[in-house]
Amino acid sequence: MNVKRRGKGPGGMTIKEAVYQVIKKLEKSTGKEIFNQVKMISSEWGDHAILRHIMGLTINLQPGYYEWVFIKEKEKCLFLCEDGYFEQYNKDKHGIFEDGVRLE
Repeated sequence: MNVKRRGKGPGGMTIKEAVYQVIKKLEKSTGKEIFNQVKMISSEWGDHAILRHIMGLTINLQPGYYEWVFIKEKEKCLFLCEDGYFEQYNKDKHGIFEDGVRLE
């Protein structure tokens, strides 16, 4: 029986899963560092696909909610800090967001 894989990464890993893994490991990093680490997981992923996932997975990037509607708010794992670095999103630290706008 031929089982269809979900993603092009190792073991069927998706870009979204790779971004989760990378930000958890790095804790705080630049977008370029996240991109490079994800690209090292699988060179099968296109550069634009990785960059779009980074933007789409950022909780406080308003255009991302409209451009990448397939990424639900509960799946967003990145927070873009004032200094331009990304951190793993933590609602207790960063607040609650709706459509990229901080509510609390």
